[in-house]
Amino acid sequence: MLDIAKIYTTLLPDLEKADRVRQSGLNRTVPYKRFFFLCLTLFVALIVYISFYGGSDGLSFITLLILIVGLMTYAIKRSLEANKFKEYFQKEIAPGLINNLGPGFSYDPAGRFSKEILAGSKLFSYYNRYNSEDLVKGIIDGKAVTFAEILLEKVSESSSRSRRSTIFRGVFLSIELGSTFPSPFWIVPKTNKLNVYYPRLKDVEGEIVEIDHPEFQNTFLIYSTNTQLTQALLKKNFMDSFIALNDNLKNKKIIAMDMQFAFVNNTILVAMPAKLKFMESRLSEPVNTKDFIEKQLLFLDGVYRVGKIIG
Repeated sequence: MLDIAKIYTTLLPDLEKADRVRQSGLNRTVPYKRFFFLCLTLFVALIVYISFYGGSDGLSFITLLILIVGLMTYAIKRSLEANKFKEYFQKEIAPGLINNLGPGFSYDPAGRFSKEILAGSKLFSYYNRYNSEDLVKGIIDGKAVTFAEILLEKVSESSSRSRRSTIFRGVFLSIELGSTFPSPFWIVPKTNKLNVYYPRLKDVEGEIVEIDHPEFQNTFLIYSTNTQLTQALLKKNFMDSFIALNDNLKNKKIIAMDMQFAFVNNTILVAMPAKLKFMESRLSEPVNTKDFIEKQLLFLDGVYRVGKIIG
């Protein structure tokens, strides 16, 4: 388990510097925010005037234009400063956090998780739009580990408009083992707000497996193409550890819902529906607080512990 207090103390000088950079960016948006409120005040005043005394179409247009100009000016400046600080944080702070997973870990903010590996997991079948960033690679207990933030969406086009639904948002993790699973199997949440998360039997060509572990059985569904082999592989201490980790991450609000697993070929794939944006900070949120760093480290610790449990 990562020593959060020690890591925070070590990183504090860099965090203090980063927060000064963040505050400077926030300060640069203040004049634009004031301009927006001035435009908003003029907008309200003109609306009141038109309500009482009437006005031409030209005056109504000018009234609306004032509000739009003020809002857009502030929004653009805020977005530019937020993106600038995001790049600074990912370059100057994120590597220092990632390195706590162990020597040899690399971090690429623009890196993407492999679409082919994701598709091969068969955990998600209903998306048609894919995005990924924040790719991390390294070694845990001699096993190659790769994870990145991904967003999977279902976009439906109609004659009038397009409708977008989020299928999965979070971090996808792959852990390569030295041996290959004789038969693939999948572990998915038994209950979920969005049932499109679940793989279907037609996708995985398996059947539901019953196991002698009431708590695990109540939390997850297990699909397998070889029931007896899967029952033999899922040892009690393995399932105890995963239940404890899954519950801990949910209780600390690091993940939004239960994790999902695919055991395919020589790889274990884990979908972690994260509640926070990985390796990012909002312009309005201080980055030198222990609470902020703890959230990032608890998530990294969760990834690390998944790798250790599988070992």
